[in-house]
Amino acid sequence: MALPTSRNRTYVNGATYVDATDLNDIQDAIIGGKHPEQPLIYGPGSFLLEVPGNATLSGNEYWEGSSSFTLRANILRPVGTVITEITYVYNRNNVGTLTLRFQKANLITGGAHADIVAASSIVAGTGLATTTITPNYTMEADHSVVLRLTGSNATNRIYGARVKVARP
Repeated sequence: MALPTSRNRTYVNGATYVDATDLNDIQDAIIGGKHPEQPLIYGPGSFLLEVPGNATLSGNEYWEGSSSFTLRANILRPVGTVITEITYVYNRNNVGTLTLRFQKANLITGGAHADIVAASSIVAGTGLATTTITPNYTMEADHSVVLRLTGSNATNRIYGARVKVARP
């Protein structure tokens, strides 16, 4: 598809019929322009420490544990928003395990948060790293949706996450 940066074809009055492919391309370009995928950045300040005292925020650059710790960031988007991709940014510092979760809970029926996709456990590596998941989850009414990250060691660092969202 050449749209939206150039024409699919040039039409001549009375000489060229309108091709269905062109009409579909025009609609797709309009829709894509109105609801493009957008990245949302959840920096260290976007996360809450679930158990006070187990980690510290280092200059709004990263969270670092003083023992095992869990961080949570609420994803607040309108119903119908699609979470297409989540990229977690961390440094395991070659010790312990980092567990990266994307979870939801129904606020009307109650209950604990459950994984939307299987949790990712990082058990090897050092230095700044990323893990990306593609949940394609559509935000539901009456649900709390969170990013939950757990570090098992005092030197584990969490820098944040990038969440890509789209509106259908």
